[in-house]
Amino acid sequence: MGDPAVTSKRSTTVFALALCALSVLLFTSAAAAARKKPVPDRLTPEETQAIKVFKNALPSVVTIYTSQTVVQSDEEVQQGGIGSGILVSPQFHVLTAAHVLKGAEEIVVKTHDGRMHPAEFLFSEASADIALIKLQNPVEGLVHAELGDSDKLVVGQAAYAIGSPYGLESSFSVGHISGFRDFGRFYDGTIPAKFIQTDAAINTGNSGGPLLNSNGQVIGIASRILSVSGGFQGIGFVVPINTAKALLSLKNRFWLGIEGIYLNQEGIARLMNRELK
Repeated sequence: MGDPAVTSKRSTTVFALALCALSVLLFTSAAAAARKKPVPDRLTPEETQAIKVFKNALPSVVTIYTSQTVVQSDEEVQQGGIGSGILVSPQFHVLTAAHVLKGAEEIVVKTHDGRMHPAEFLFSEASADIALIKLQNPVEGLVHAELGDSDKLVVGQAAYAIGSPYGLESSFSVGHISGFRDFGRFYDGTIPAKFIQTDAAINTGNSGGPLLNSNGQVIGIASRILSVSGGFQGIGFVVPINTAKALLSLKNRFWLGIEGIYLNQEGIARLMNRELK
């Protein structure tokens, strides 16, 4: 007869895994139902625009799961993390926040259709909280987002965030551009450290997800919040998409992934939908 403590531990593990699987199924089903729900007849122009942005952008938004080995009470245990990201190229590159990937030994990307894909790390700039990963294998049917121009934003402009706050996938929030913050620093000595401030709700799990304009273009990557309670209090900070473009477009940057790839200016230009001079 087996050790009762071991049996109990195994039962607890099986139950936890079953509960996790059920939660994923429920969230996926809920997201699918939201996508199929008919649009009401009476909507304001603002509501109609928000629905359009959500539906068009959702297929390119992903959830990122990470795992790493940590030591707790002199024992090695697996620790998981969750964040969001956005597909930005036909080659299955995903932009996210650097802190989402911090310490990650394994990265798995869940696309909007519920499929799970192993991903490889390519690049991270911790000070700017920007990172780039890539799905390891080609995937049919995925679409990537269009990148906007964050230098053309103004305070008061509508802003939309999509991500997985606390694991609630495909969550959508609407707000505005609240301001622009310059911290008087530079990335790589040349690129100003700037952030977009927004009141579109950003919480744990939203990090790395896109901030969008009314045209559905990505204008930033969700980074962090300013909070007393630990939850969102109307002050979120987003890395401008032009900062990400600039960091990824530096001449002859060497990106170290599982194999290590080298992209010159032409390659970066294709990746980021940007003309470089």
